[in-house]
Amino acid sequence: MSFCQEYTYDGEWFGYKRYTPYVSATIKKDAQKVNVVMEIDSGASVSLLPHSFAEMLDIDLESGEKIGLVGVGGKSIDAYVHRLDIEFGDVLLTDIPVAFASTDVAIPALLGRLGVYERMDILMDNINDYHAPAACIGDSVKPSPSVYQAETTSVGGALFFLLCVVTILYWGERSG
Repeated sequence: MSFCQEYTYDGEWFGYKRYTPYVSATIKKDAQKVNVVMEIDSGASVSLLPHSFAEMLDIDLESGEKIGLVGVGGKSIDAYVHRLDIEFGDVLLTDIPVAFASTDVAIPALLGRLGVYERMDILMDNINDYHAPAACIGDSVKPSPSVYQAETTSVGGALFFLLCVVTILYWGERSG
């Protein structure tokens, strides 16, 4: 099962067209559910939602595991991890760790890697300018070698590599 969703065009950035991959999702906890548009963030280890989503899902925020999250600028926030189900169209992922920020101030809804990337292939293709770029999620989506090479030689590929290194260093410090 797979699906694709168009990117959102965010204008020019350093002379390149900038597209942001968003995906519509339904977050579920027991009988409660809420629809949300999440940015697919390959640099985020864990999915993240603002504090207000915990309230909408009747989740006692502080009953989750408390963690510290650090962003690109070094700014940190406290968050609480709960295990939830996330549905993308007909695709349902269960028992996904989702962190709820302790505040709503400037907190985006992010789809991170844990529990998602292990179960699905995610292709983000904004190379082909002649059609609507799309974020594709599913078990049959495979990037071609030329897509991978182009992404890893771009500014975005370099930033992705840097974010992976920062994430690895952060989680290494937490576990060490």
